[in-house]
Amino acid sequence: MNAEKDIITVRRTTMQVQNPDYKYSVKLAGTWKNVEGTCVVTLTKNVGFTVAFNDTVLNGTYGVFPVDPSYWPGLQKPEMLMMGAMGMMGQNATFHSGEDIKLKLGNRALKNGDQALFFIDDIWHDLDDSLHIDIKDLYTGAMTALTLLRETSDAAPVLKEGEVLCQCGQVFSSRFCPNCGKPRNA
Repeated sequence: MNAEKDIITVRRTTMQVQNPDYKYSVKLAGTWKNVEGTCVVTLTKNVGFTVAFNDTVLNGTYGVFPVDPSYWPGLQKPEMLMMGAMGMMGQNATFHSGEDIKLKLGNRALKNGDQALFFIDDIWHDLDDSLHIDIKDLYTGAMTALTLLRETSDAAPVLKEGEVLCQCGQVFSSRFCPNCGKPRNA
């Protein structure tokens, strides 16, 4: 009986927020590169992405799955905790220490023309604001684990007439920020 009440409460809470994961895609938006420059990932606020790695490219859309890192320290096998939720995402998942956002990709094949050469095994964000991507070579089976850092840009966003820039980084023209809910400073 309590489980049914909890499910109803979760449904009501989830339905009150129109797009609860939007704040995570805003947080991830930008260009990410590894130190060597062999891998570049571009993520947009509108959940578009591009991955370029060793003369291969993957374009598509992504989703996000927020992970509560406070679960990890006391667990021996954290991947077992969320296996049901990740199963609904259609992928087997491994969780990492410090992970706060898991990215969900529909297509994972990196191609050169029509030929798939690599496969994205896992992609996730950590609390230190690094993006991690595990790439498998489809011919040798070798795995490459890369850590990507956000490429910084000092350019301020261009605002159209009537738009404002919120402290959270969202540009909007309504009375309240659609990302964090703060009122517009008139």
